[in-house]
Amino acid sequence: MDPMQPLPAHFDLSETWRQRFMRLAIEVGSWSKDPASKVGAVLVDRRKRVTGLGFNGFPRNVPDHPELLEDRDAKLMRTVHAEVNAILNATADVDGCALFATLHPCLDCAKFIVQCGIGKVYHLEALPGRHSRWMENFESARTVFREGGVLLEEVPRALVDVPRGPVQP
Repeated sequence: MDPMQPLPAHFDLSETWRQRFMRLAIEVGSWSKDPASKVGAVLVDRRKRVTGLGFNGFPRNVPDHPELLEDRDAKLMRTVHAEVNAILNATADVDGCALFATLHPCLDCAKFIVQCGIGKVYHLEALPGRHSRWMENFESARTVFREGGVLLEEVPRALVDVPRGPVQP
């Protein structure tokens, strides 16, 4: 296999690499200015090179005034999700890459992920009761992943020693 080619859809990373990349996604998520949800995403090619980083935030040049960040409706209509930002910020073709995300991707992000050929998504285990309003959306995203041939794997919080503080997704 050509070492410059991205990971095939069936690749699997060791626990150590999953831990490293998920910890990096958590760090990237901490860069978000959203006071309620710090979501991060990391794209990785088959040689374990980071090809894209993203966190949830407003589009370029859109002011992130505190009053907009505190208003849920105003914030949601402006926010670009971490997964999409990682894809947009990628330094190479993402076809066949793996995506690490600190939150289960939503349906809209799932469509982007499938469309650009990402082969596998690793997402951090959700805290009990957190993001409950998104559960139906996440189920729809899982359907799109199945139909689109994208593998999905939940990474246990214990693997990455994630604190249960308020800033974690």
